Amino acid sequence: MAYAIDIVSAHFISAPNQKKFSNIESLEGVDIAVQQGVAESALLNLKIHFNTIKTPDDLSALKMLLAKRVDTMFGWHPDILLIAEKNNLPLPKFDADFIFFQTTTHFVCKNFGGAQDLMKILNTRIDDLKTTGKLQTILGKHAQIAD
Repeated sequence: MAYAIDIVSAHFISAPNQKKFSNIESLEGVDIAVQQGVAESALLNLKIHFNTIKTPDDLSALKMLLAKRVDTMFGWHPDILLIAEKNNLPLPKFDADFIFFQTTTHFVCKNFGGAQDLMKILNTRIDDLKTTGKLQTILGKHAQIAD
């Protein structure tokens, strides 16, 4: 069994000083930048009309958002904040209560002789890092550490 490391979540992200999107209905008629191949089927299943503009990566989507070429972008927390900081761009914002998708990250290991022992060691180390606060330091200030 793999222990949860941190929580990642998908949101509709806004530029600073722009409207935050707080529910599906608020996306009616907007232009959404989304990385090619990401969440396409989930977005197609929404029962509202909006335009998707596909980008090769999240940085391109973020730059389009900041240039006001789209109304919002679909992206992941904390990834999009890390991308903004790495590229010296203004930090985007989102409604933390409007989570489109959420999951936890884990270390996983293909089943082989010794895999269970390896996972026990890894899980013990993860617990130690959580307890001491070092996991937050490693993953950064935007990471949401899983319980």
